[in-house]
Amino acid sequence: MRALHGRVGRGPGVARGQEGARPARPARRARPGGTRSVNLILYGPPGTRAAECAEGLAARLGRQFAAVEAAVEAVGGRPASAIAVESGIARLRSLESAVALALLESMADGDDRILALGSACLGDDPGDEEFAAVRRSLDGLRDRGARTVYLTANLAALAKRAGLDGPRFSSVASPRRILLRQLAARAPLYEAYADAVVDVSGREIDDVVEEIASGLRRTP
Repeated sequence: MRALHGRVGRGPGVARGQEGARPARPARRARPGGTRSVNLILYGPPGTRAAECAEGLAARLGRQFAAVEAAVEAVGGRPASAIAVESGIARLRSLESAVALALLESMADGDDRILALGSACLGDDPGDEEFAAVRRSLDGLRDRGARTVYLTANLAALAKRAGLDGPRFSSVASPRRILLRQLAARAPLYEAYADAVVDVSGREIDDVVEEIASGLRRTP
């Protein structure tokens, strides 16, 4: 797990005039087994299986977990893809923003909970105001000691998990090109809010879970 050290300021969603060095984070108490007591938030692009990693990590560490995608589907009463098709992308984005914000704000200091954000939950770019409140809430949690893990993967792995590894289409609107544009737009946000980065390319869930758990044991 690659930790990101020496980062100055907050994520790119911060209001003008609030930049500066982040305050020192509170000390984290150790849990039995040597892992640190801390709320943990996982996220990444489609195909990195953040929800599955969060579930595996929760089982590994004996913690509670939640996933934004599952909560959105529970609130919407149908799969996210059906919400997008039947009610429109705007409705899906509104649900994702509201649910992500509610779950983040429900995380109290010392809860030891694990949350998997949806791939769109930081917004499509730093100027995406619909998810600005989510980014501010995430920054607040990090200021109080929560840790974030950005799950990443190479394009081949992401395309395969998204079912886009077949014949390529030259159309500007082809699914593979849409994925490429989406990754390029969101990558700066993913990186800006990450305390650590884990590459999940070609790896099993258990292997990723062990790497994250080991990183928590090493965290001072």
